[in-house]
Amino acid sequence: MPRASSKKIQLLWWLCIRQILNHERMRSRLSFGLSLGHRLKTRLVLLLLLLVKQNSNNPHKERIISLCINTILDGSQQFSIKLPVEWILTTYCMESEEFLEEWLQKDVYFGEKRIGSVVSWMFVLLRYLKDRPQRIYDAVFRMLRWITVTNFSVKCATIAVLKLLFKWHSKEMMEDPRLEFVKDLVTFNPEIGGNSQEVVNNIVKDPFFNDINSDQLDLHVVFYQLPFLCGMPRDELIFEIRPGPEALKVLVDFLKEFREGPLKESDVFSTLVKNKFSAPEMLSMIPEMKCNDFTEDFQQKIDPNENKFERNGKELVVVASLINKTANLGGLCRTCEVFGVSALVLSNENIISDQNFKALSMSAEKWIPIIEVKPDELLEFLESSKLQGYKVVAAEQTSASIPLHEFEFPDKTLILLGEEKRGVPPELIRSVDQTVEIEQFGQTRSLNVHVSASLFIYQFASQKYC
Repeated sequence: MPRASSKKIQLLWWLCIRQILNHERMRSRLSFGLSLGHRLKTRLVLLLLLLVKQNSNNPHKERIISLCINTILDGSQQFSIKLPVEWILTTYCMESEEFLEEWLQKDVYFGEKRIGSVVSWMFVLLRYLKDRPQRIYDAVFRMLRWITVTNFSVKCATIAVLKLLFKWHSKEMMEDPRLEFVKDLVTFNPEIGGNSQEVVNNIVKDPFFNDINSDQLDLHVVFYQLPFLCGMPRDELIFEIRPGPEALKVLVDFLKEFREGPLKESDVFSTLVKNKFSAPEMLSMIPEMKCNDFTEDFQQKIDPNENKFERNGKELVVVASLINKTANLGGLCRTCEVFGVSALVLSNENIISDQNFKALSMSAEKWIPIIEVKPDELLEFLESSKLQGYKVVAAEQTSASIPLHEFEFPDKTLILLGEEKRGVPPELIRSVDQTVEIEQFGQTRSLNVHVSASLFIYQFASQKYC
């Protein structure tokens, strides 16, 4: 390899490891599946897997192994992160007899640190032994003790691993007198049904172990098959077809995207399951596991960065100074932000710090202007708004009110909302330009003020922005 190229590869190693470590320092313990943080680290560990496969004997080996072990010990990591990490460790086992010996002895260490991490220890050995059965006795000898533990996941994983090893290497195991007993162990099945049997069967059938071999890690497998099987959405998949000369540019463009921040729309949002198929909903609908077979209607999340709109002089201000309940105001704030309201008027700006408000607002107050107007200042505020070209519309049932579905909103509208029980007071009704009501067909005489406001806001947005 030319010297310049070697330097670039070393720089890529260093940048990849540094980004993973930085991500771990900033990562919330409450990160969730398909969040931005989850996507970023998934991309990074997939790149690291590819780099390790190309050159496992690099100067960063010890740091990478330490990083992988810490990831396994962290019970909050998503499956799409743990799987590539386990595969990295499998690669080191294949490349180094010394590391394999160390790994064989590490089960007790993992068990003492976090009992669930023993499952990853076994899965690393399972992938190694699939094509290299020479050390199968040593591995089985270490694994057997974990059948006796009370931890459900570890017990089920141990049984499943033994079943897979016997499925792949029954001839070798039956020829070894020390391993003849495994046949009776894996064929003994007193529990026909039950949750544990289902978990074991799912692991035995898992495509990670059956359909992909350790020596198949190319761009297609790393950046398409693995994330797909882990339940990642289609916008996280590249190299559906094994790439040609343009592969490097595609890979660089894909990896650069995480620095720019915005994510594209997710066509599929799969729950990541640890003890069953990696993406059970997807696999049940798509037996052949090909993304281009998608025909169902899947949940799709919008990307705010791709959903900008132009106001073009159209403005909506929502006045909620008469509303007292912070939960109503929090939900209203969220609705206002979602539908592009220009400003939300409250009786007290400090309301946005209330926990009941924040529980419903989902941080919408960060993205919409908040104006403070006391209830006794409302009349003056309404008159001032009229001078600025706004038409004041009260959401209220009166003898002169117009049905909402028949009302054409002015381009500059101010919606006045009433108090939860008493509505808009008479002295304010006399100062508005129009009262508008929502036609009702049931027995209940009124709607929650937040619900009513949401209908008004959506009607304005549908007329002016859609």
